[in-house]
Amino acid sequence: MTIMQTIRRWSIAVIPVVFVIAALLRFISLDADPPSTVGLHFISDEGWWVHNARNKYLYDQWIMDEFNQSLLASPPFCLATLGVYNLFSVGFASSRIIPVLSGLLTILLLSGLLFARAPPEQAAFGTLLFACNFAFTSMNRIAYVDSTAFMFLVFAWWMLEKLNHRVWAVFLAGMSFALAVITKSYMLTILPPALAVVLFRLIKNRKSVSHRQLFLNIILFGGGIFAVYMLWHKYLYVPFEHDYRLMYYLWQDGNFPKTLFEAVRNIPSFFIGHHGIQIIPARFFGLNAALLILAGYRVFQLADPNASSVKALWKNISDFEKEALIALTILTIQIAPLTAKPFRRYLLLYLPLIILASGCILKVKHYETRDKPLKLLV
Repeated sequence: MTIMQTIRRWSIAVIPVVFVIAALLRFISLDADPPSTVGLHFISDEGWWVHNARNKYLYDQWIMDEFNQSLLASPPFCLATLGVYNLFSVGFASSRIIPVLSGLLTILLLSGLLFARAPPEQAAFGTLLFACNFAFTSMNRIAYVDSTAFMFLVFAWWMLEKLNHRVWAVFLAGMSFALAVITKSYMLTILPPALAVVLFRLIKNRKSVSHRQLFLNIILFGGGIFAVYMLWHKYLYVPFEHDYRLMYYLWQDGNFPKTLFEAVRNIPSFFIGHHGIQIIPARFFGLNAALLILAGYRVFQLADPNASSVKALWKNISDFEKEALIALTILTIQIAPLTAKPFRRYLLLYLPLIILASGCILKVKHYETRDKPLKLLV
């Protein structure tokens, strides 16, 4: 039995061990100070996001002052945190339990997606990379809303991939997507790459696609979104419309470029940052250097200069990795021009990067036609 056969045989059995390690990394010393990698300007954000849940638990009032970002900008996280406080009281560890559980559930969901779409050895390696990733683990150990929003998003993806033939599952996927957006609004960024991937699949499978089923799934998914939107609109937006308008004005003013020149000027900060006068990689890339190297190496593997044409090169890449490349390209185009790019804004890049990085463990197919090499790497 070869090494690869052995790896393939034991791939699924490794997942419980990886999950236990991931849980230990997240739960041990959960009340410790946040890591220094959080960044100077975001060290106080934990207090912001648990503020209203703490008010409700300690004083039985959601709103006691004029700062209500948690309740208005992330109601699912606020409600979940209150539930934890009712069980364990207020504290550093209890404030971080929801992000920890969200991170662990995200690992399980993404693992299921990898095993559904990729060879078992790639799926196991991808799960290991994601579960033990330092930056993602650190994010899960802090009382930020992003881990929970990301979990809702991946859950929606999982439902659409695994149970898209079930009416209730597609409706629930729509609800989960809506919950992701009202937990953290920048999750809307996933829409353009997601639509591009759906279009790619429709073109590739145009002969076998059931238009009736496609139309029904769109209606069901949209219905799930609408159901959550109506609840949010009635119980939060209408009573606090002025607060929402002010909050989103300030958010847009600080995050989006005002001119084309400013958008172009912002692009370098997607890749590089600074510490005083020292030029350093952007925080996300610096903390995920190993993941980026593996993903870059996989792209290098796939870009075989011996391919006879671009068409032959594209044909040799698996559909799963094609979708990852499409998503990575569009997400990069969306994020790069933004004015404010904290670590959390890059969170969606984990999905395509994990898919590509985990592909390093696979052997690359060889081309039969090598008479006219395509000079891609010279």
